[in-house]
Amino acid sequence: MKIAALTWEFFPNIVGGLGMHSYELYRRMARENDVYVLCLARGDEKNKDYVEGVKVYRIKSCDNKGIYGLFLKDTWKWWYEGDYEDYNIQCLEVLKHIDDSVKIDLIHAHDWLCLKAGLIAKSHLNKKLIFTVHSLETGRTKFPNANVIELEKMGKNADKVITNSDFMKNELIKLGYEPERIEVIYNGIDIERYNPERSDLNKDEVKKKFGIGDGPVILFLGRAAYVKGFDVLLRAFSIVLSKHENAVLVMRSGGEMQSMAEEMINQLGIQKNVIFIKEFIDEFTKINLINACDIYVVPSLYEPFGIVVLEGMAMKKPVIASNTGGIREIINNERNGILFEPGNVNELAEKISYLIIDEDRRKALGDCARKRAYIFSWEKSYEKTLNVYNEILYR
Repeated sequence: MKIAALTWEFFPNIVGGLGMHSYELYRRMARENDVYVLCLARGDEKNKDYVEGVKVYRIKSCDNKGIYGLFLKDTWKWWYEGDYEDYNIQCLEVLKHIDDSVKIDLIHAHDWLCLKAGLIAKSHLNKKLIFTVHSLETGRTKFPNANVIELEKMGKNADKVITNSDFMKNELIKLGYEPERIEVIYNGIDIERYNPERSDLNKDEVKKKFGIGDGPVILFLGRAAYVKGFDVLLRAFSIVLSKHENAVLVMRSGGEMQSMAEEMINQLGIQKNVIFIKEFIDEFTKINLINACDIYVVPSLYEPFGIVVLEGMAMKKPVIASNTGGIREIINNERNGILFEPGNVNELAEKISYLIIDEDRRKALGDCARKRAYIFSWEKSYEKTLNVYNEILYR
């Protein structure tokens, strides 16, 4: 099978769940299929490359905001406007080139950023189109863009739609998608990579590297963005400190609201107990940090699935997470993790304090969490996606 995949992120430029999903899916798909990934170039990587059998085309877009403004009456006022339009146009050119050479069997577009190219190629190249929805505009931003919402609605014209949770399936149905066209395929976790028994992990070493003290360590890994609930966590942590003055909050967080997060830390007077890691960290360092923490918190206001939750669970950590979106399909409350009302500062503070005090409870939750994580595997995600491909091509 010859598969062309359109995805904004791909290895080594993995920012969030979309990039991780694409990497884990297509490196498996490439074992027995020809896979061509068209992603956005973000640095000095090769324009054409091979990653674990995947043929990667990295598209370097140009800053054409002024030019595109001539064609768009309602100009999209965001920094990647030129990137977005240019990426989709170049994707069409590359897809035509690949199809002329090898005859693509199907196209798989991920999220709205690649949907224009996918829909046009479906028509012009007469190809089957799979569309995966990882999140929706109305959930991931406080100020949703009407243009993006309209484009997301057009995804229902794909031959098959994949999404990552039952929660997201219901959201798509509200947008007018036909239920029978939607396939729910959960994201996964590499249970061997995220394994607390790894011999190369060293809690003391990673704590020393980032200056983490001996008090109970609460860890947050996520963007400094409204939707990730970082402000909820900071307020809750300031309450926790009134009872547990030696507690430490470690935040690995970049994002559009990073300066606001730093300002909040100073305003709350908790800077002595917060370690804000701003630089990029590789996956091994991330795993080492998770291994070194006592409590892992995911305070998102919106989370279509929540790979970040699985990462903590696989590492046998007690996870406290918002009772929202796909998270509630992963965590069974009080059995393999703890859920709290999204945005509820006092409840979150209470749950953190409760786990700081009760070490036995932390261990019990962590043990059950890893057992639960075994259910979610990238291998299963790959096999189910391949079944969708075969269904569309040979039905």
